[in-house]
Amino acid sequence: ALFCQKCSARFKENLESYDAFISYRRDGGSHLATLLKLVLESQFHKNIFLDVDELRVGRFDERLLNIISSSPNFILVLSGRCLERCANENDWLRRELVHAFETGRNIIPVLVDDFTFPDQSEVERWPEAMRPLPNLNGVSYSHIHRDSAVRKIGEYLIAADTAPGVQEEIPQQGGSGKPGFPALFKPKWIALAAAAVLLIVALAMLPKHAPGKGDAKPEAAMSEVR
Repeated sequence: ALFCQKCSARFKENLESYDAFISYRRDGGSHLATLLKLVLESQFHKNIFLDVDELRVGRFDERLLNIISSSPNFILVLSGRCLERCANENDWLRRELVHAFETGRNIIPVLVDDFTFPDQSEVERWPEAMRPLPNLNGVSYSHIHRDSAVRKIGEYLIAADTAPGVQEEIPQQGGSGKPGFPALFKPKWIALAAAAVLLIVALAMLPKHAPGKGDAKPEAAMSEVR
């Protein structure tokens, strides 16, 4: 962890691995998006990406799309008339949503109480990839039932190992193009296995039982042989 040298405050870590990506329209959805991030992180111990807080320098578009494809969950805040501009191919909400569909993310629509889906003629102007959106199971959010809505969103979240394309890749060996050793064969496990084998061999070499009073003494046995 990094700390400020003047006040000793801990700097926020710039984590690249997230449990969920929150997509929203700034006009009408920013307050709820911020609330969801805070509650899901504090109560459900999830690492949530929200571009206002997390985005650093670099290509805005590439970074966002990479985070979407590496996060198992995609939380979509649907507020007011937020989908009106999705017919425009340069609209960022549309690009985020299409990318989430194309990469198989677990999409969780959160319908704010004043939201309604556009009519079918408008939906047909969307890219084909995002047209299933109105048929997804979503969570209805209202301020009165905030706690139950957030709890339901938390229950809808899935783990990274159950989403396609999120699993950690096996590292490659340098320059050979061949896959590296899986985690089972890391050096520490090899050392532990070798120690266990040596212990088993040592135990096997021990005498079966200590000599008792009734056992013949070695000197006596040698004299009889002579």
